[in-house]
Amino acid sequence: MCGIIGVQAADNRDTLEVLVHGLSFLRSRGQDDCGATLINSKRKILKTERYHKAIGRDFYDILLNASHSLKPRLAIGHTGYRTSSHSRNELRDSANIHPIEVRYNGMTGAGVHNGTIIQPNLYQIQNAIKEPMCDELCSVDTRFLTELLMQEMLSQDTNEKAARRFMNLVDGSYSFMFSEGEEVHVLRDPRGRRPLCLGSVIGRYSKKPVNVAVSESGLFDDLVGKGYEARFLRHVFPGEYLTLSQDLDKEPNVLIDLHYLKCFFEDKYFKDRYSLIEINEREGTPELESAGEYRHRDGADLCEQYHDVARKLDLIVPIKNSGLTFAQGFTGRCKSFNSKVEYKDILEKVKDSITHQVNRNFIQPEGKRTHEFKIDCYAVRGRNIAFVDDSIVRGDTSAAIYNVAKKAGAKEVHFFIACPPVFYHCDHGIDTPTDLELFANSAIADGIITRDEVRAGAYDIGKINDYVTNKLREHVRELFPDINPNDLYVHYQSPENNLKNLPMDKKMYCLECIHGKAA
Repeated sequence: MCGIIGVQAADNRDTLEVLVHGLSFLRSRGQDDCGATLINSKRKILKTERYHKAIGRDFYDILLNASHSLKPRLAIGHTGYRTSSHSRNELRDSANIHPIEVRYNGMTGAGVHNGTIIQPNLYQIQNAIKEPMCDELCSVDTRFLTELLMQEMLSQDTNEKAARRFMNLVDGSYSFMFSEGEEVHVLRDPRGRRPLCLGSVIGRYSKKPVNVAVSESGLFDDLVGKGYEARFLRHVFPGEYLTLSQDLDKEPNVLIDLHYLKCFFEDKYFKDRYSLIEINEREGTPELESAGEYRHRDGADLCEQYHDVARKLDLIVPIKNSGLTFAQGFTGRCKSFNSKVEYKDILEKVKDSITHQVNRNFIQPEGKRTHEFKIDCYAVRGRNIAFVDDSIVRGDTSAAIYNVAKKAGAKEVHFFIACPPVFYHCDHGIDTPTDLELFANSAIADGIITRDEVRAGAYDIGKINDYVTNKLREHVRELFPDINPNDLYVHYQSPENNLKNLPMDKKMYCLECIHGKAA
């Protein structure tokens, strides 16, 4: 999971401004490194800059210096996570920072990618590439996608034919952008697993529209808040190919039309709360909903599911950031039958001492995760607390929050989880851990529920709540032996309610992490 952006502008200063704003906005999708390729299409020159940290002033200065001489009117950029799939080799990891640059027959190209191509398809792609075009230290799947599209564009008589051949060869999750020095080419996989959208920004220097393709539509709200005239146009359709220099309002050019399988975790967790949820826009111009609206509605339903427990709560606390709107919806419903309950945003994760940023632990590899929190002791003392979060993956975060709450004097601690149990790892770009690392997975091995029940979403959520509650209590005892966690409870959203609240029909989502692969 990462973030990508492509920009086309009439003035190089607008290109740089929108690019940098976009990379900053996308930091939540990739906080370990970032990079950008600046492109002068008249001279067919590309300049790629990559940085081993999240975007900051240092990288902005690097891009600014490159922009002075190059005068780019096109750019692509990427923010990346170094997740469990990355190597421990620093040289190799540096070579894997996007954009990935390739050279072939005197031409240079660069690509950025959000998603994952898995075996055996990755072998098939590698075998289709006639000769290497990239640093051999580079081992990420983006390298082979970039080499493949470069090769096809040189061998086919039109770029559309090259894009179609690319889509026929690649079977995986991808939102992909590529430039050969003349255009920014945009492709999205025919299942639509990873998000990508289009928008327009009026440049401050040229006063003309700047065309933008970006992972999330929330960027355009962010730019409006910074004083720009910006608007979201639409999501890129699954199987669509386009270039950023074209009229973005034109009829979408869908090369391969397959059944939607968008990732439900994007809306549940990853997307910024202001970003719009993609629904089936091929069926007309539907009413759109933000991720925040969906989470608010889902949180209210979670509260209703546990009505009897919620009646006894004194305080509701969000686990930020994605838990925030779930908690707000939960609170709104809870207040309708529990007048004494309060909502307070009083839990904070301790910032990284080097970057001074709050990092996401969800897909961080072991050794990079941090679980340090602080809480308002006076607000929680002697009270029954509900922490509302999007998911439990490994259980470490929940254990750390319980510890800090109990040491602050909390009475009972309840975790309300808006996502059903995550039983299986993801092969499509979220890059969750192996099945064995997932906290709920052992419920299958221990015979609490069966794989068939998980696949059908027909298991007893009460059994899972009891099982995970006991397992989390044991985890707390291991980590914090001085605490007796018998007043800790876990309450998951049921699989039935989760499916009911999805913005689109369940058949249009990839739900493999919570239901497993189809039989």
